[in-house]
Amino acid sequence: MDRMRRWTWAFAVLSAVAVLGFFPSQAEAFNQPPYNLGLTNALDGAIPGPGVYAMLYAQYYYANKIEVNGDIPEPVNSILKDTEITTLAAVWQIAYISKLKVPGGGFFGWNIVIPVVVPNSKGPINGLTAKGQIENTGSVGDIITGPVFQWSGKSLFGRPYFHRIELDVIVPTGKYSEDYLINPGANIVTFNPYYAFTWFLTPKTDFSMRIHYAWNSTNNSPYLDLYGPNASLQPGQNIHFNYTLEQNVYKTLWAGITGYCMWQLDDDDLDNPGGLATAFDMADGLVKKEQVYSIGPILSLTPLKNLLLSWASTWEMGAKNRPEGFRTTFKVLYGF
Repeated sequence: MDRMRRWTWAFAVLSAVAVLGFFPSQAEAFNQPPYNLGLTNALDGAIPGPGVYAMLYAQYYYANKIEVNGDIPEPVNSILKDTEITTLAAVWQIAYISKLKVPGGGFFGWNIVIPVVVPNSKGPINGLTAKGQIENTGSVGDIITGPVFQWSGKSLFGRPYFHRIELDVIVPTGKYSEDYLINPGANIVTFNPYYAFTWFLTPKTDFSMRIHYAWNSTNNSPYLDLYGPNASLQPGQNIHFNYTLEQNVYKTLWAGITGYCMWQLDDDDLDNPGGLATAFDMADGLVKKEQVYSIGPILSLTPLKNLLLSWASTWEMGAKNRPEGFRTTFKVLYGF
């Protein structure tokens, strides 16, 4: 009976998130490709050991302006600040942790992430484009995959510590066209490794963080209306991280704060030998460094030993050269 109850719980929750996943979603960055901004949060590093872990995420995002900090003419700047972007994205993830040992008592594994992306936008910016809209129709986005090195049940200053290194690569499998500013795919390869950990400060308090570095290859077909023909664009290097601090408040219910930070380390590299002078002058102001921060509440629940549910909502601030808005994330993790 307990086994049947566990599978009923898992099927009901996973089905609900799968249904949510077919609503429209949005790759909301400007020149930077979509990253894991707040997608992972509670107990991020705390994979207990070898096994197969299935994760489903539903993430809603809304922004009513694009913050631009370059030298953009005022009429264009006003249009960008009147642009609305909405997201309801679905992401499927499978992580396999084998029994193959790695140095330090960890285990080797592999991870694959498949996002569904259906862009959408509103505002006067759509009237400036040849297509009458800045977003491409929806499809599967760029797949993320890479090797995993997981250390579980370790200790830091006498407290339980779980941590992981993952060497992720974002592969350009998503739908892309130079006729649109926003696409399901980014048309580049991104090397996006990270280090994640969960540290139990007390039996009822935990802190998790995931720290990413990103290097991007060159897009040889960037947005035609803005960058012109024969242009190429390489988004700058990037550091971004997610953080979560939780406290147990009642039985299997935890509450706390969560958020993310992102800093672009260098400007985008734009080469536009065939573009119009006016288009290039505008584009040159949009290849500056991006940044954003966020913070908000999180609730997580572990109704079963192998099941984790979480909800988080965060508000962005300090955005530069990208949208600034509000993000809500639902997560389901089940260990088989």
